[in-house]
Parts: sequence; structure tokens; C-alpha cells
Amino acid sequence: MKFVEEKQNNKVNTNSRMEIFTDNNIFQQLNNFSKKGRILNMIKRAYKHTDVKILTINIIGFIFYLISLIGCEKGEENVCVTDFIVQFVLEGILVIINAFIVTLNIWLIYFKKIKWYHIIYIFLFYTIVAQFDYQYTLQKHGGYNVLFLIVFIILWLLLELLLFMLYKLYKKKRTLFYIFIVLIIVIPNGINITLSKIYDCDDFLLGFNDTLLINYPDSGCNFTKPSNCKMTFYYPYLNLSKIFKFNYGSKKNFLMYKENKDKLKNSNKFGIPRITVLGNDENFFDKDFLMRYVGNNIIDMEKENIFNDSHPKPEIEIWFDKKGEGTVHINVTKNETLIEQRKKLENPNSLFENVIIIYIDAVSRNRFKSALPKTSNFIDKFMRNNPEYENLKSFQFLKYHIIGTFTQPNAQPMFYGNSMLSGSGIQITKYFKENGYITSMILDQCVFEIFFDKKKVFTYDVQSENFDHSIMPLFCDQNYFGFLFRGVNSFIKRILYGKETFKYNFEYARQFLNNYKNSRKYMALEFMQAHESTSMVLPFLDNKLYEFLDYLHINQFLKNTSLFFISDHGLHVSTFFAVFSPNNYFHERSLPALFLLIDDNKKIPKEEIYKNQFKFITAYDIYETFYHIIFGNDYEKQNIEPEKRKSLFGFIDESNRNCDTHPEITKSSCKCLANRHINK
Repeated sequence: MKFVEEKQNNKVNTNSRMEIFTDNNIFQQLNNFSKKGRILNMIKRAYKHTDVKILTINIIGFIFYLISLIGCEKGEENVCVTDFIVQFVLEGILVIINAFIVTLNIWLIYFKKIKWYHIIYIFLFYTIVAQFDYQYTLQKHGGYNVLFLIVFIILWLLLELLLFMLYKLYKKKRTLFYIFIVLIIVIPNGINITLSKIYDCDDFLLGFNDTLLINYPDSGCNFTKPSNCKMTFYYPYLNLSKIFKFNYGSKKNFLMYKENKDKLKNSNKFGIPRITVLGNDENFFDKDFLMRYVGNNIIDMEKENIFNDSHPKPEIEIWFDKKGEGTVHINVTKNETLIEQRKKLENPNSLFENVIIIYIDAVSRNRFKSALPKTSNFIDKFMRNNPEYENLKSFQFLKYHIIGTFTQPNAQPMFYGNSMLSGSGIQITKYFKENGYITSMILDQCVFEIFFDKKKVFTYDVQSENFDHSIMPLFCDQNYFGFLFRGVNSFIKRILYGKETFKYNFEYARQFLNNYKNSRKYMALEFMQAHESTSMVLPFLDNKLYEFLDYLHINQFLKNTSLFFISDHGLHVSTFFAVFSPNNYFHERSLPALFLLIDDNKKIPKEEIYKNQFKFITAYDIYETFYHIIFGNDYEKQNIEPEKRKSLFGFIDESNRNCDTHPEITKSSCKCLANRHINK
């Protein structure tokens, strides 16, 4: 009896101590323990509270996510590029863990283990994270981390939901549970085998005009097809434009930048001065700086009497009218002084009077053919022996291979002639201008060049060059920027002020060509429609691109012209395809589109171009081809990298080139089946 009383007394004392603890008398209680014991005891007791547990888990997730953003800071470019794949895998694991922690919070709320208001501080954590995660370059791995986080949150939730349902099924009906397990193993594998047989890539090595890729016996690089081409099956199911539609901007918020909102509040007409003279100030290659610059320089055209005989003055090529539904006007002005200056600089050795580039970011050769059927037919018809088109001939380069898996390592050698890892380069535009060409850059993003911001990528000692005309200010509109459903990475059709964005590009291009019809021209049109994860925004470009090409043909703009269709790499931002069709995905990522349409030119031996269609080609060769066009057949005298850079119009000894001769090409991205070792 005494023993029972003592036990009860001990229980009462324990309860009393707990009451003291919860009544904020913690310090009195902790004095009964040693210093170390007090701290440990306090941590143990505090950790029993759900709030503290959840807070601790989310802090860990927050730290993991911040670590995943580390990478590619200024001064670490070489390391960041060469080790990018390894870094990405490690940081990807941290993002996956973080996504799991997010789903854990969701399930705890669902099972009422924590109160609904706990989601507030979870939201605050990720709001803070968002302040560190806003880039779209490899620096800090940018907005892609957000995308991966969202994808893996969804995948974790689906997996956890499946496991939860299986657990309940196992508890209630085990026979059905075992049947279900067999089905989820057999059915996906059956579907996978069936799709692999249906989409067997028989036409992967087949080009236009039913041309089969030839692997020469002495080739240093031979290609083969992927094991399957299931991406073709998935494409139609990823067309999010059928579900979502957004019109960025309206007449109420035309270019309503914070800097000049009051200035334009009551204005009906305002314009953006043409931005051409930027020099090499790195600020002008920073997207955020460009947005502010454009915003600060918008002109109220009604107050400042800008109109001249119903047309804006020459320095304004894009202006806005808020009357009615609101309209964007494009007015590319003809510069007579520029025409006279460039006429004096014309090089008589130049191969073509006009060079036009259709640059589509992130599209493989195979995806180009399937997503742009009308455009493909336009290219294809000039490969066939049709007397009607005897003065025009098109070519396809079936072994065109990437240097790197994203834009910069391909665009820099393509337009500067040098590696992004070292050395110096000169923008090919400089040579075009110095040899009598009037230049225009017509792109659909807020950057001054085809690749990303100069300050945030791996550009070394390069000499940038201004273009004579550029539509770029239009796409520095703050209404156009966003993520997933807005801007250059949008999963859906891009519409700005009621028009698909590429329509502005084609209108600008038509005016530029007509204004300088009798002058030499270098014009680059860039499109970002393929730079998104579903690959289903690109098909919207096809009709208008075909109409534009037909316009060039009918109006004789292809006469004495070389027309390039170029991409930098294949699709490279799709976690979905990387998971569900990896072999197909990584093949296409490494084999981008490259086609060429030229007017009949006696200076060029077409036999060599035909042979080069089946040889290992990279972005370095595209730069050398531009160089060849500008300087004619004397171009080789100034070639500083004769092995890396070869003109597509000249002889290329493929036995001495493959992935080994281009150290920037990683083993994982090299698609040479027989990558023979070459003694350098």
C-alpha cells in the first residue's frame, strides 16, 4: 500500500513538473539539472511540440533549396561549365528532397496532424526562397529550380497518394492488392514495349527529299538512331494552349513601367526610341537594366509633337495607340545616310548580297520537321530537281552536333567564333557592317543579342557590335514577363497586346527588307517558341513562318541570298521527356536543326556543300561560313582556328574531327557512335 502511494505521489510530482513547465516556470525547473542537462532537456521537451518539429523540417528544406541555388557565380565560369552536369545532379537531389518536405506538410495538414494555419509560415519560407531564385541563366540555376520543384512536388504527391491507396487496399482486401501490384508492373511495361515498337525511329536518320544519313567509312563520327521515338506519342497530350490562353498587356497598361506610370497615364500615343548605339557597356546586356532603360525612355508622342506628316520621326520605330482596342504600330525607318555609307564599304568578293537567318532556339532536326510541316515542305521542294526552282537550292546538315547543352556554348562560337571557355571573339555583325551590309536583329526577348545577358553568362573577352535596327524594345515590356505561362519560356501560345508575338517580328522584317531592297542586308530573326518544356508552342509558328518564306520567294528577296535555318540545340528544359523518353530526348537535344537555302552562285562548288551534309558540323563552322560569305574565297587567310572552323561551302576533312576535337562536348552529350580517337 505504501509502495502504491509513493508511486502515485511520484506521478503527481511529474504532472506538477509538467504544469510548472507549461506555466512558464521553466527556469525554476531547469535549475535542478546540470547546464548540459538543462539544454538537452529543454530541446527534448520543446521538440515534442508539433510546431517545433514542422518548423525544423521546413528550415532544413529551406537550407537545402538555398544550397541548390549555388553555382555559376562571377569568376567561377570555367568550373561551372565543365562540372555543370555533376553539380546539377547533386543540386537536383536537394530539390527533390525539398519537394518531399513540401508534400509532407500537405499530408500533415490533410491528416490534421498540424493546424491549417501552419501553411502560413511554410508559405513565408518559400516566399523568401523566391527572392533568391529569379535568374534564367545557369547562374544560381535560376527559374529552372522552381520548375523542377513544382514538377517533383506533383510527382511526390502522386506517388504518395498511390502508396496511401495501396496501404488501405492491403489492409482491407489483400487479394485485390496483389492483383493491382501485378497490373501496375505488367501494364506500364506492356505500354512501353508497344510504344517502342510503334515509334521505332525508322525515319530518324531520314532527312528531306527522303535523304538517308550517310556514314562515310573514314568518318571520325558516325550517328545512329535512338532506341525509340516516344516523344512523338506524347506531344499532342501536352498542348496546354487548348486549356489556357493569356493576352499579355491591354490598352490600359501599355508599357506601364513604374518609372513613368504617371507620365503616360493620360497619354494616348507614346513610343520607344530605337536602341542601336549601346557600345560595349555591360549594363546594356543585362535584361533588368534594359527593361528600366526602355521604361525610362518612353516618349509621350502627343505632348512632344513627335509626329511628322502622320508618321513618327525616324528614331521611333515602335509606338502605341490606346484609342479603341489599343494597337502596336511598327514603323521601320529608312536611313538614307546609312545606305550611302555602307555602299562605299561593299566588298566585291562577297558571295551573297543578302544573308537572312531564321534562328529557332531549342529545336532538334526531327522536331523541326514534325512541328513545322509547312516550313519543312518549303525547304524540301528546293531539294528536288524541279526546273521551276533551278536557281534556288536547299541543303540539310544531318550531322550538325551541339557544342553544349544550352544556348551559350553554341551561340558564342556561332556568332563570335570562339569558345565560351576561353579566348576572344568578334561579333560577326561587325564584319558584315564593315563590308557594306545593313544589319537588323529581330528577336522576341529583352536581350540585345541572341543569347542571354552578357553580365550573367560565361562570355569572356568578346567584342559586341550594335545592330542598325532592332525590335528588341517591344519585348522589354513588363507585361510580357513572367514564368510558366508568360514570356519567352511560356508553356502556351505567346500573345502580346492581342497578337502572337512572332507576328510583330515578321512585320518588322518585311519593312526592313523593303526599305533596303537595293542594299546589302544581314537580318537575323530569332524565335523562342520552342524554348519550353512541352514542345507544343512551336507549331503555332508554322503558318506565319511559311507565309513569310513564301513572301520572300514571290517578292524576289531570295535572289542573291543565303537563307539559314539554325538552332543551337534540341529541347533541353523538359523533365517530362527526360523521364518518360530519355533515349529519344537526349539524342534530339544533341542534334539541332541546320538547313540552308541559297541562290545559284557560280563562286560556290555545290559538290562540296552536298558532301558536307553528311559530315560532322558544329556552330564553329557556321561562323566560318558567315566569314566565307563576307570575304569570299580569300576568307581562309584570316582563320585563326583552322581545325575547328570550316566553311560549309568548302572541303571538310571529317576523318580529323569528332567530339574529341571539341573538348567542350561532354561524353554524355556526344552522339557519335564510332567516336574514333584522333591524335591531336
